[in-house]
Amino acid sequence: MSTSALLAAAGFAVIGPSSIGQFVSYYLDWGPNSSDNLLPVQQSWLVSWPGFQISLGREPHPLITIDLILLSLAVAMFAWARIDAASSVAVVGLMLIPLTPYAQFYDGALVLVGIALVLRTGLSTALKAGLSIGLYAAALVTQANVDFPTKDLLASAQANGVFWLAPALVAAAAVLAIAGARRSPPEGAA
Repeated sequence: MSTSALLAAAGFAVIGPSSIGQFVSYYLDWGPNSSDNLLPVQQSWLVSWPGFQISLGREPHPLITIDLILLSLAVAMFAWARIDAASSVAVVGLMLIPLTPYAQFYDGALVLVGIALVLRTGLSTALKAGLSIGLYAAALVTQANVDFPTKDLLASAQANGVFWLAPALVAAAAVLAIAGARRSPPEGAA
């Protein structure tokens, strides 16, 4: 995680200080009035938290979206603080979609990264299999519920059912936080 922060800081340094404000404004430019970025029907192709809200029959609200992203981050940080390195890396893979507001339906394939990393953890074989099958099923159901291709690109946002992928990824990270191998204490600690 510190490597990612260092690389992000280096990128902002190269581009210039104004790039930080621009990045934040782009990151937060979503919700019901983001039609300058995505048409409403395109918003319904999101498998991240805005699309989850649409799949529940709601218009994506920026405050709800940021709350869900912050909840995802809290679960990730809780997991990172408790589990060993292999499980921590798996949590990173699982959080690729829940921590971004713009994950389109084709980004759902990123669940395979999380599954591959879960398989490398020290969890029991049964738990690894259960998580893998559950995540893959959530991805399949979500993909089936995405209304694509649409017949009317100017149509309102809609889905064929609930997009379970983002909640399933966060739940899997929580399972890793609870059942994953514990981080070993530093040498010399009593």
